[in-house]
Amino acid sequence: MSTGASQSLITCLDVVKTYGSGNAEVHALRGVNLDVYPGEITMLAHLKISEGGGNLANSTWYYVYVWDNAGTVDYQISTTAPRASQQYKNSVDGNVYRYLGCFRTNSSGAPIPMRARRGRYVYRLSATTDPVVYNDATARGSAYDVSLAALVPPHARLARVQAIVVSSGAATYMNVFTKADVTDITWRQQAPDGTTTYGEFDIETDSSQAVQITYNVGGGSGNAKLRVTGFAE
Repeated sequence: MSTGASQSLITCLDVVKTYGSGNAEVHALRGVNLDVYPGEITMLAHLKISEGGGNLANSTWYYVYVWDNAGTVDYQISTTAPRASQQYKNSVDGNVYRYLGCFRTNSSGAPIPMRARRGRYVYRLSATTDPVVYNDATARGSAYDVSLAALVPPHARLARVQAIVVSSGAATYMNVFTKADVTDITWRQQAPDGTTTYGEFDIETDSSQAVQITYNVGGGSGNAKLRVTGFAE
């Protein structure tokens, strides 16, 4: 049982599930306790797409809800985002579908691996999952838009981003700004000549899920990259 300050959406105490009877009796669950908090997906059993049916679509954001289905706890995977409060499903009368969390599918329709806990999500990097949103050697003297929409859901307002800068022949640097303010730098990633540097930071987003960058290569050359490592609701 969690003792954190956040109030759990679901609390289960001493859950017992038994199959069969007598000598054939099997205890599948015995005295299980479980708390589920906002933004946390602990386990979803027998989860199905109950809105629209069929398989998961490619490159799509999905939102997971829990609801009372005639006295039985049921789950729904939906393409409808939660309300601004992030507590209930949007465009539904009454507080029927309670929001649990979200995930995105890749180009093959499989969920992109991530960890989620209390509204914060972290992508799992691997040889097949590299959430890069910008990778270019072009110098950018004026603010250039970079979309994070493929890896940050429309309702999220904070992205976790990694900046990677490579330099050759001269020091280079990349500035990263919020879309709403290109006068104040959120993050500057610098790379002395002949080096590759990494930096990770949080940046605010809006419904466009875009940030802006500039990239200075001085008298040399290099490369700038942005990778989304996670987001917060």
